[in-house]
Amino acid sequence: MTKSVTLDGLEQLPSLMAGIEADIDQINYTSLLENELIRLSELHKSYFDSSSGPDGQAWAPNAPSTVKQKGHSVVLRGIQGQRQQNVKASRRRPGARFSRSREIAGFRLATSLTAKTTQSFGDAIREAIQEQPGMAYLTFGTDVPYSIYNQMGTERIPARPHIGINSTYLDGMVERAADYTIKRLAAA
Repeated sequence: MTKSVTLDGLEQLPSLMAGIEADIDQINYTSLLENELIRLSELHKSYFDSSSGPDGQAWAPNAPSTVKQKGHSVVLRGIQGQRQQNVKASRRRPGARFSRSREIAGFRLATSLTAKTTQSFGDAIREAIQEQPGMAYLTFGTDVPYSIYNQMGTERIPARPHIGINSTYLDGMVERAADYTIKRLAAA
């Protein structure tokens, strides 16, 4: 349904714009944000699948000593099934099993960023918040403590950016938000 407004003069434009702004302030963006959380999970899965960051740059390969310790060469995949706190397997703690798999399941950092959920759980940070009318935001990330060292790099660990968005995603998100807003305005 198309709505039209006829103005008798430019002096009515500020009132019209104020009305549109008031209508926008009443829109609930929670469902849009929850959909974006799922899209962000898929985007981050693509980083792990391609071993590259948001900028498309390939992650630096693991050092030979890291490959030996982990039992595989897949970047940003720890030891599958490893206990919390990154405890190494030993005779006294045989709980870790080594895997050469590229599959994300069982890898703490990758799982926290690729889980398709709209709620925080474990190490996954997911929030879609509608604080008040016209005030909505989302939070997406990980609570895995070693994530920052890989994201930013250290003296011994090369930077392997694995959290973030690229311009293609941002453009799409802006377009989706605009479409969502226009549909809600049309329905008001």
